[in-house]
Amino acid sequence: MDARRITSILAQPTARGLLGLLLLLAVGATFAPGTISLSAWVAMMRFIAILGFAAIGQHLVIQQKGFNLSVAGVMSVAFVIVTALPRGSGDLSVVLWVAVALLAGIVAGTMAGLAVTVLHTSPIVATIGVNALLLGAALRLSHGGATSAPPSLIEFSYSRVGGMPTIFLILIGVTAATTLVLSRTTIGRRFVAAGTNAPAAHILAVRVGLYRTVTYALAGLFFAIAGIMLAGVLNTITVFAGNPYILTTVAAFVVGGNTFGGDTRSSVVATIVGAIFLTYLDQVLVSLSIPQSAQSIIQAGIVFAGVALPEFAQRRRG
Repeated sequence: MDARRITSILAQPTARGLLGLLLLLAVGATFAPGTISLSAWVAMMRFIAILGFAAIGQHLVIQQKGFNLSVAGVMSVAFVIVTALPRGSGDLSVVLWVAVALLAGIVAGTMAGLAVTVLHTSPIVATIGVNALLLGAALRLSHGGATSAPPSLIEFSYSRVGGMPTIFLILIGVTAATTLVLSRTTIGRRFVAAGTNAPAAHILAVRVGLYRTVTYALAGLFFAIAGIMLAGVLNTITVFAGNPYILTTVAAFVVGGNTFGGDTRSSVVATIVGAIFLTYLDQVLVSLSIPQSAQSIIQAGIVFAGVALPEFAQRRRG
């Protein structure tokens, strides 16, 4: 395989993400062999699913040249709704509260989207404001204390199908469906056009503002799903349990090999690869007894490299 062919392959986000993941797996197999066992991966798959759903929401917003920093707030409100609010007995009651939590995520996302598209507020400012509002609501509903997930939600979060965690299999299905919609449907192509070149999309009668508002609403839905799953996996949860996901969702997008700026080659699959990379990296660092401060530095360095190296390579090609 010649250098040109290799360069062409590495131009694809998923290929870059998989290369990074394979290198990390090699490091893990060498220095922390316990992290590659089947039991370790089954446990990790649940956290991959949580980060993966949140990262898909962030991916969609970034493709529209925005950022959504309300991840923690939406997740907090979602898991507070399904853990702290009064409920009746039975699985039906849990399903109803899950539906309320999902609706809350959509409403929160729509608020952020309207602030960006109608009020022309900066995405960062708009979503930070929504995040603060939601965290305040979550603190109010939970009275600031830890809350426990209902048994049926815990049972579902730990259930398996064919030995694989159910929530991970759902993530795979949603990733495939999202990829197909973006690449094979008219709505998906218009979505990509709105994010890549808004002026041209306007000329083609694409309602860019509507697409961006709906994107934030969908992001809120995905964040809420992640919050509900987090409650089920952790069993007992505090309001601030969603805070680490604010930046890791962006990191998953970058580490997966995607680039900012509405690139048409941005891939949801690549973002999920990034989520797998980050979750496995955490497992390796914990297994090696790396201090938390050093873990943060290592993770930040990897994210920086994920941003800087593609930019450097692009300039070299230019």
